[in-house]
Amino acid sequence: MKLFKANVTDVKAYEISQNNFECQTRRRSPHYQSSGGKPVHYAVCPACENPIQIIGLYTPAKHTEKPFGKHVTKTIRSLAKYDQQAYDYCPYASHKLSLNKNQKREKITDREKRILDQLIEHFDQVAYIFKEQTGIHLSKKLATDMLKAYKAAEGYLYQGANFLNVPWMFAYMSNNQKLWGRKIVNPELQELIKSANSNISFNENGVLTTKSYSDVNFWFTDHQRKNDANGDLIETMELVISESSKNIATKLIEFDHNFFQSLLHVSDEKRPRKDELVSLARSILEALL
Repeated sequence: MKLFKANVTDVKAYEISQNNFECQTRRRSPHYQSSGGKPVHYAVCPACENPIQIIGLYTPAKHTEKPFGKHVTKTIRSLAKYDQQAYDYCPYASHKLSLNKNQKREKITDREKRILDQLIEHFDQVAYIFKEQTGIHLSKKLATDMLKAYKAAEGYLYQGANFLNVPWMFAYMSNNQKLWGRKIVNPELQELIKSANSNISFNENGVLTTKSYSDVNFWFTDHQRKNDANGDLIETMELVISESSKNIATKLIEFDHNFFQSLLHVSDEKRPRKDELVSLARSILEALL
């Protein structure tokens, strides 16, 4: 893997490099240790929060000049506790497990509580990513409906949920939502929907309407993960627009993990919906923490 966190309590992940690692760890234990008389360097997986060893930080590894992270299957004291189940479903694990929405952890642990806390405290940024990638404006009413559905579906327990994909797993686990009366901000998505059904139109504000009553909905399916030739994580899901029992349009959503990471430290002054949406998420989900 190319990213690391210094501690499980950190929100943001960083690219693995000598400078980033030294700045985030201060060159101190438990990140700097020795084993068999040789130096070893530890950090935290940004997805599953298991401990990882940084390979090639100061001496290049055999097959690459760039340092990288590799899971270690043991607890590193004062850094991270090893969680086998979290590793089994980590997108950076050495094996690949298929996923479906019914695969869930048995109960909430501190890990799931941190996922929920990140969703709550950055829910306005989750809403922004949702709008940018789906083309659907997340109004307060739609946000309320989706948060309640996510809670009822126990989306935070889904095995495919991790700290890199919080915005997308919120949407993925929010089940089927009505699209009639919602604002579509993406002109291309508007045209895609209109071309599929002449009964559907949009008013001057981009709100979906129909000539006669129509049960228009949206939902997400087919969560997929893989690594490209460069070792970068590629994660996708599919947005489906349906009318009654018929699917009328689909859109592939590719997760932009780096974009989400960049938003995590945006100043409050640049978060116009922070108070409104964070308070809303807290009112619905805080009891789970």
